[in-house]
This record gives sequence, C-alpha cells and structure tokens, in this order.
Amino acid sequence: MNVVRMVGSALLHPGPTSTRSFVRSVLAQPRIFDVVSAVAQWRDTALVKKAEAAYIDQDAQVKKAHDHNLGQIKRFTRTRRAEYGYEVLTTNFGILSDKKLLVVGGRSVQEFLLAWTFGFRWENMTGIDLFSANKKILAMNVEKMSFSENSFDAITSINTFGYTDHIEDALRECARVLKPDGRLVFNHDYRPDDPNYPVMKLRARDVAAMLQSAGLEIYFHSANDKITSGGGYRQTQHMFGCRKIPTDDDTLDAYRVY
Repeated sequence: MNVVRMVGSALLHPGPTSTRSFVRSVLAQPRIFDVVSAVAQWRDTALVKKAEAAYIDQDAQVKKAHDHNLGQIKRFTRTRRAEYGYEVLTTNFGILSDKKLLVVGGRSVQEFLLAWTFGFRWENMTGIDLFSANKKILAMNVEKMSFSENSFDAITSINTFGYTDHIEDALRECARVLKPDGRLVFNHDYRPDDPNYPVMKLRARDVAAMLQSAGLEIYFHSANDKITSGGGYRQTQHMFGCRKIPTDDDTLDAYRVY
C-alpha cells in the first residue's frame, strides 16, 4: 500500500520542473545557439557600424572603453562568457518570465538570446552600453542611468565594471534601479599588474565594502585564478551574486558576510 500511495502522490503532485521550456533548451545547444546568434548579430551590422564614432561622453576612459568593446563585436561573438552569471542569477529566483532584466554592457544581441534560453521574456529585457549595437540596447553610462528607482528585478553585468571610471557609482546606480529583493550578478577581475584599468586593482574585499554601502548583500561568491591571454597579467576572476536588502527586511535568520 505504501508503494501505491507513493506512486499516486508522484502522479498527482509532481515536483517542479526547470524554468527552461523545450524550445529554450533546444536553442541553448551550442551549435544551434551559435547559428541563431550569428544570424542575429549579422542583422545588427549596420548599427555596429553606425556606433563607431558615436561617443556618449568625451571622457577619455569612456571613449577608450567604447572603442575596446565595439572592437570586440565587429567579429562574430561565440563566447558564452555570461552563462555562468545567469546560472548564479536564476538559481532559486522564482518564475523568470515575470521578471524585468537589465543587461549592463551586453554589447550585442547574443546575451539577450542567452538570457531568453534561461527563461526571461524578450519584452522584459533591456540593455545599456556605451553604444547601441541592437534595438534593445540603449546608449547609456551605468554610472549615471536615467531609469527610475526600483525599475528592475535583476541586473547582469559581465566583463563590464572593470572598464568604468568609478565602480562604486556603478554599484550604487544598480542598487537604486533594482527592486527590493532584486538581484545583481557581476564579475570583477583583480589584476594588480595591469596598468590600463585602475578599477581592476581593487581587491574583492574593497568591492564587498562598496556593495554593503550600497545596500546589497552577497548571496554568492566564487574566485578563480588565471593568466590573461592578452598581456599575460596575473588575474583573479571574482563572481558576485547580490541581493538588494529591503528597508523592512525581516529575514528570520539574516546572516550577512562581506
């Protein structure tokens, strides 16, 4: 009888399934994803060309980051560099189709396709970068965004904050436009020998202090050492998953480590 009850319970009350539908799972397969992404990136070729000299700011660091990142997408982008970040973002994050996502520094349409495979709806995704290489991307500086407070449920920023002038301003802006309990996932590269990007000289503990000051708590962190392919610099790659702490937070057993 116990077996019958267990089987009956399994049929009547199945466990939750992955947020990825069959179609999204199929698109996530490497060869299929690369083909679809290549076609989508090709369609944006004219916008990439148009963005070449369209600086949103005459600041030297902004122009340098603009040129560097634009040069990256003049070639077909195949890297799945953001995928790990989306795994961190979406784990135990509820129904993704209802959540508004902001992609900071996504560069091209590829990251939107990747986010869609995880379960976000196309119409709920917005992007910003120093240039617009897709209709979904607004030309905007993350250090001074024009969005209203509490606009987004989630923000991703992969390989972006290291090119900013002031990462603390960027983190505060992200906290401002996030809804309470919203998530920010980003990576930070520590490169003590790299003379080109001062932000990359900040240690993880310095970034953690900025997050705390901005009202964000860390729910995930990982670190990985490597030598960069360009320049041969020593580097520690940090991945942070953060939650915006509500002003009336009443977590039963809150335990925050920074």
